[in-house]
Amino acid sequence: MDRIVSPSADTSENDEQGLQAFAGDVLNPEARGNSPNIKVALKAGIHRGAYTNDRFPDNRPFDVGNIFGEEDVYGSAAGFGWQFGIDVEIPRNTVFSWRVSGEYDHVSVGNSGVVSDPCLSRDGDTIGESAFHRFELNVDYLKLAGAAKLNFQRFYLLFGVTAATPVKNDVRFNRTFGEAPCFYNELGDMRNSRFPVPIPEISRLHFALRIGGGLTYQLSNSLQFSPELTLDFGFNAINKSPESDLGVYALNGVFRYDL
Repeated sequence: MDRIVSPSADTSENDEQGLQAFAGDVLNPEARGNSPNIKVALKAGIHRGAYTNDRFPDNRPFDVGNIFGEEDVYGSAAGFGWQFGIDVEIPRNTVFSWRVSGEYDHVSVGNSGVVSDPCLSRDGDTIGESAFHRFELNVDYLKLAGAAKLNFQRFYLLFGVTAATPVKNDVRFNRTFGEAPCFYNELGDMRNSRFPVPIPEISRLHFALRIGGGLTYQLSNSLQFSPELTLDFGFNAINKSPESDLGVYALNGVFRYDL
């Protein structure tokens, strides 16, 4: 006697198989690996810049020992800036990818404080034994970055290098005693300027080591969003002052699309 197979049972089994989530399926993000597709991403965010130096930007040494507070104001500076850019990611397997990025960075750092440096009027008269100093440095960079990317189910890590060239830059000094401006005796001293001036002999290329990482959120089968943190540690001086160093620590929102 032939066995009778219920059509409804076959249909139920087929429906269950059809609903099973496979690796890479948006229904099952926990099993999702790195797809083999080239990915293009747009990103934008804010960053914190950190500047250090053992002298002024024009390579003039601090008068340590005679002037209290000068190194505290001009030896380090920090500030917030912004950046935006585009990434191209080339997967090699489910874990490893190469990533190339082009970015525009606006870096702004500054510091201020009281320095026990006599405040001189434009005529050279002493009007105070100390002064309030303010220092601000701005650079806009075009930056190219290359990185190895390690992809995991919910996050990724980045290890790479960056090369940046300045497209715009300035530095500004301001010294006051009360409301009165202070001046230095040397007429050519850049610190006498009342307006922003170019950073002396800025380096045409600034290199940095980059490490970072981000979280991965699957918005659709081909679109991802990532909050991403990158830390760029400068290799070389930013200008003629040999110990001038700049680090940029950025938090970006990244929208990534599988081609």
